[in-house]
Amino acid sequence: MFSIDKKISEWVSKGIINNTQAEAITTYENSKESKSWAIYGVLGLGAIVIAIGIISVIAANWELFPGYVKIINNFLLLIATAGATYYAFIKNKEVVFEALLLFFILLCLASIGLISQVYHTGGHLYQALLIWSVITFSVMMSTRHFLVAFIWVIGFFAGLSFLATEATFMDSVFLKSTRPIVLCFPYISAILALIFMKFPKYSAQKNAFWVYGLVSLVLGLFSFEVAYSGNLRSYGALTPIVPGAVLGGVAIVAAYFSQFFKRNRLVLISVIAVLYFIAFVSAFYFKVDKVIAAVLTILTLLALSLFLASYGYRKTFQFILSLVGIRFLVLYFQAFGGLAATGIGLIGSGLLIIFMVYLWVKYKERLTHLAEGALNE
Repeated sequence: MFSIDKKISEWVSKGIINNTQAEAITTYENSKESKSWAIYGVLGLGAIVIAIGIISVIAANWELFPGYVKIINNFLLLIATAGATYYAFIKNKEVVFEALLLFFILLCLASIGLISQVYHTGGHLYQALLIWSVITFSVMMSTRHFLVAFIWVIGFFAGLSFLATEATFMDSVFLKSTRPIVLCFPYISAILALIFMKFPKYSAQKNAFWVYGLVSLVLGLFSFEVAYSGNLRSYGALTPIVPGAVLGGVAIVAAYFSQFFKRNRLVLISVIAVLYFIAFVSAFYFKVDKVIAAVLTILTLLALSLFLASYGYRKTFQFILSLVGIRFLVLYFQAFGGLAATGIGLIGSGLLIIFMVYLWVKYKERLTHLAEGALNE
């Protein structure tokens, strides 16, 4: 409420609203049930800690329990959790409902591991994660908040990552490397997010996929840059880039036909997708100069920051722009390392850092406003 109180005071002082309207807004905001993201985060943490605690207690006495006792108690706990979750739902206890949902999906994953251990089924980690993704999909779809959906999305993509590296039938495509599947993650996230955008009811799921796509794209760019050092082997075959190329094309086409984006934003989406793909190809097929690698990263991040700013994501825009500034500094030290090692070079480097920080503090808001308006005209 502190933030809205400040805004109301500012609006009154500037004559945008009068005191009567300000009191009405304050009364309305105070009457609303507080649903802070911090509450959900703490409750989510509590659910995770409880799950870990239960696992720890059981693990300490694991050998004392026969297999059938483990399985029976596991399913009793699942049933009890499901019942409690349903009760919280019908009683409209939203916070409790979300915490129990998170606990339930984590318990489902633990159950898969338990069944595998008791019956010695073996198998790979990707099989457990993908089976878990399937059986908890409906649970994820029932959430109304970001946290449960995002945990599910992380598990789903982890399953895809292990599938690419552990499944023998994927060897000829991904060559037992995580890099090509990392190339695919932002595209897959974007496609699934676009599907969920068709259904306003599932905004939490849509946001989870968008956020994962954003994070995987940024981390992917920097992981590709690691390859420019030459410490990682290049790929001789073209097969690793085929899934990324196809999915990238599908993501662009899906965005164009979704009717959710203006023309200038569609162009920007295409630029981001293509630059990300070029960054991967440059890293693993051409081993381009480190300056070119940095430029590709910077251009992709700039395009991404503009896209985010056009939707009013000011904090995220400023964070991405900060990454661009840091990458510029790193590029400077890479390009002029010899000079920077001297006394004069160190002085110049320090002044450059101070100057860039000064420019950022002075023009951060102006840049944000320019970026927000650039694609909204």
